[in-house]
Formats: sequence, structure tokens, C-alpha cells
Amino acid sequence: DFAKNALENGKFTLGKEVDIDFSKIGNGDIKGVSKIDLGAEGENKLLNLTLKDVMDMGKNDNGKIDLTILGGADDKVTFKNEIGKEWSSNVVNDDKGNKLYTEWSNTTGDTTVTVKVEQPISDGITN
Repeated sequence: DFAKNALENGKFTLGKEVDIDFSKIGNGDIKGVSKIDLGAEGENKLLNLTLKDVMDMGKNDNGKIDLTILGGADDKVTFKNEIGKEWSSNVVNDDKGNKLYTEWSNTTGDTTVTVKVEQPISDGITN
């Protein structure tokens, strides 16, 4: 199973030139993730991430889900807004001040979701 083989200690690592379109995979196929590494050679993509996708795959720590996505300029991450579940973003430094991230956040009920996307990964919203 691809998802189980790629997940180790909460870190999900993609191989060379892999695209995952979350609108086309079953919920719950990828879970317990705190970090996704797109850093293998070539262009890797995570597409159409919804709030539910992140909630299903992320580690829930007392109503807070934090996910970090690492990668380079060739990589791409897109988030999908849904009615009443829209992503907002701002740029933040890591706790050491060495790297910049675009921090995407969304909230539903008692759960707050934060996804930090390492710059220079191309990221944004799809319709």
C-alpha cells in the first residue's frame, strides 16, 4: 500500500515526480501525518486539499491539527475552498528564523487546522 509505505513517524515522503489530487482519493487513506516532504527530485504536487482532507490525514492534538509541507521551487500545493470553510494565509518564519512558510489556516467547530507550506513551494487556492 503506497500510503502506508510512504509514512514513517508521522512524516509522509513523496517519491520523484508524484502528484496527489485529494479530490480523487478516498478519505482516510492517508492518516496520522504531521509532515509531508515533497523534496524528492522533480516536480511533486498536492492538489485540491480541503479542510476535511487535512482533518482526516492530520494528527489531532486536543482540537489542533498542525501539518508542515516541505519542498522546493518545483513543487506545488493547492487548497480548495468550500462554502463556509475557506482558507486564509499569512507568511511566517520557523521558530529558528531560518525558513519562511506560508501558513494556511481554517477552523471548523472546535478544531483549528494550520498547514505550513515551505517557501518557495508554489501554493494557492483552487476553485
